[in-house]
Formats: sequence, C-alpha cells, structure tokens
Amino acid sequence: DVERALDEFKKLLATNPDYTAGYFMAAQTLTRSGRSDEAKKMLVDGISSAKRTGNAHAESEMQAVLSDLG
Repeated sequence: DVERALDEFKKLLATNPDYTAGYFMAAQTLTRSGRSDEAKKMLVDGISSAKRTGNAHAESEMQAVLSDLG
C-alpha cells in the first residue's frame, strides 16, 4: 500500500534526515502514484541532504530525476 510505504519513509527520514536514499525512494513512490509535486519536494529535500553529507552521486541522481519531472 502506497500510503503505508510513504508513512514509513516519513518516519525513517524524521529519525534519519541524512539518509539520502530514503528521499529518493519516497520520491520514486510518489512519482509512480502520480504525485509529482510531492515527489519534487521530496527530491529537493533529498538534494539538500546529499549536499549536507557530501553524497555527490545521490545528489546527481536526484537532480536528474527532478529535471525529468520538470
């Protein structure tokens, strides 16, 4: 169930805000559910997290997806 998965991502990110993969997976889930505006916000937050933690690879991947979403 999508809502349950998103709730779990939110809990995960609340306790581990620098777990960049969580933002990416949540954004993918939102995108597949047709919720692109929410996915964009999640990606922006994830990019900030990636910058904070020096994770250039994750930052690049999320930036590419964000660009694709327009």
